[in-house]
Amino acid sequence: MVNNIINEGKTLLEKLKKDNIKVHDALWVLDEESNKWRLILSSPFVNEKGPLAFQKLLNKYIYEDNTKNLIYNNISVYPTNNDLIKSLRSIHKVKSKFYNENPYQDSYIYFLKN
Repeated sequence: MVNNIINEGKTLLEKLKKDNIKVHDALWVLDEESNKWRLILSSPFVNEKGPLAFQKLLNKYIYEDNTKNLIYNNISVYPTNNDLIKSLRSIHKVKSKFYNENPYQDSYIYFLKN
């Protein structure tokens, strides 16, 4: 995985935190079909205002920073109670007990809410 997108994702998460926008889960996953990295985020903001509003907010941060690797079509946003997000948390919780490293191939996890 390219360090550029990891760093740009981290910068985006830091800006959200600074502006008190909570993010419960954040990770990069390789999309096998397109062979491109996708940033997956879950946030109470999506629960309250919807995914389009959160995407618009993210695009504002991305535009301000002029990041080259973060673009709207490689970020997926979900509500915190989404089934995919809940599954990722559960799998991570179980596999983390058996592995001392990231239990997922082709991913980079910033954090997952327990």
